[in-house]
Amino acid sequence: MKHSFFLALTACILFFSMTSCGHNISNTKTSDAIKISVKKAEVKKDWLNNHTQVWHPADKYICVIFGYGYNDKAFYDSTVEQFREKYGIEAEGGLIMPLLYPDDFKHGGTGRISLLPEIIKDKGIGGIILLGAPENTHNALADIRSSYGGNPPFPIFSFFPQDDILGMEYASDFVLENAQLPSDSTLPQEEQNQKLLKKVSSLLDSSIQYMAHVGIPLRHDENLHARVQTIVGNFGKISRYVDSESGLQSINHFVLD
Repeated sequence: MKHSFFLALTACILFFSMTSCGHNISNTKTSDAIKISVKKAEVKKDWLNNHTQVWHPADKYICVIFGYGYNDKAFYDSTVEQFREKYGIEAEGGLIMPLLYPDDFKHGGTGRISLLPEIIKDKGIGGIILLGAPENTHNALADIRSSYGGNPPFPIFSFFPQDDILGMEYASDFVLENAQLPSDSTLPQEEQNQKLLKKVSSLLDSSIQYMAHVGIPLRHDENLHARVQTIVGNFGKISRYVDSESGLQSINHFVLD
């Protein structure tokens, strides 16, 4: 199992390296790729004997925030379990730091996304992925950016935010909207929802792999569309958002066709 995992990992590295050619890195702060330790993996003590650890300890973490539309307990638990097996969880020395909104952001009984900078402070963050970002998330991200002089050395991806779009465009490497798949009248609504969440899980997996192997912010240049399409993969074809009034295309705001 380990040999298959490392072969797949090597293929991913080669794939993302090719898709990232032309990415001109001029800021030394943004050139520090996430390093995944190559220490020998050990079997978890609480695992059954027929399970082996397929991830290695990480010295930087990718924070995945489950917000509106994606904070269902069953979806969160199943996705985190997949993370645990494939990448490892930060609390156990692995790569992924999952956060559930509002549960992990409670202050005085109320969920506050403004707590994000404090939660990840001193955690050695190597990337942030947001699903269904709640209102005022862009302010929390702006605070994080400010703590790095406006240029955090890690990527920030925002999928299907419920927050102010202009604010999210400024605070993120890119924003992707439109989570709904075309309606399939042959399937019950519950099965359609399960189909969507399965595709979202694949989207998360692709984003994590990109961050882990490229590990730098995405430049807002002519190659951004192709890079985001690579990350989105089979989830769907994307196009740049066009303002209906001005006709102007957004640099880093994309929609699913």
